[in-house]
Amino acid sequence: MQIRSLNHIKFGDLIECFNQSFADYFVKMQATNEFWKKRWRAARVDYSLSFGMFDGNDLVGFIINGIDYKNDLLTAFNSGTGVLPAYRGKRIVKKLYDFAIPVLIENDVKSCGLEVIVENEKAIKAYQRVGFEITKTLKCYSGKLNVEDFKHISTHKIPFEIIDWDNLPNQEFYSWDFQKSAIEIIKDNFNYFDVFEKDNKIGYVILNPKTGTIAQFDLVEGKNESDWQKLFLGIKSIVPTIKINNIDNHQMEKIAAVEKTGLSNTIDQFEMEYLIQTEN
Repeated sequence: MQIRSLNHIKFGDLIECFNQSFADYFVKMQATNEFWKKRWRAARVDYSLSFGMFDGNDLVGFIINGIDYKNDLLTAFNSGTGVLPAYRGKRIVKKLYDFAIPVLIENDVKSCGLEVIVENEKAIKAYQRVGFEITKTLKCYSGKLNVEDFKHISTHKIPFEIIDWDNLPNQEFYSWDFQKSAIEIIKDNFNYFDVFEKDNKIGYVILNPKTGTIAQFDLVEGKNESDWQKLFLGIKSIVPTIKINNIDNHQMEKIAAVEKTGLSNTIDQFEMEYLIQTEN
């Protein structure tokens, strides 16, 4: 078997291997080729710095890396790892990373990151063998919003071109898929709204009005329970059933506010990191 970059593989062959690898996964992963093209474009995937294990001409395992800055470090963020069932138990993930890391270092990448479902113990151990460490827990929620009704709550849609990103709070807490650089790629499917109580701006939300997926939301002034509920009332006026992925567990007030709305905690994930080189 041989390891090569995914730069020249046919996209259909990659998706076929991906779907077979995730056929028995914790959550349903199969989707159209077009979905994954858009998904991985938003993840800033660089196929020349993504790698596959080939048995002859057949792809049997892979690591798909998005390349971007995270916490001021150029990072290769794992946007998908899979191994065909018949090839499991051969430590292919470890071999892929052993091959990939020198190449990533040559390209000035400082860190590798990924997200993994908490219950996926086999994958967690495989990543720990590579050198990854758990750095945080991320919580995911979905459901219909059940919030107290407040008067004088309104939402104002704002064009992405005039968003003052520098003054949006807690940007460092958002996961790879919902960082500013990701949102700027997927903005055609998302809308930005400021939420007001009368003339006072309470907070903001970035969401997909068709799917109810929320990329970012936060308060900009107060931090009390009623302000969170007012923000969610504004969100509810746009889309009543929502999905929130990857809230950093250090944001305890935000998590408490989300759980008060009646949303269900669907899954939890670990974020893991491997510092492959440090600044001199």
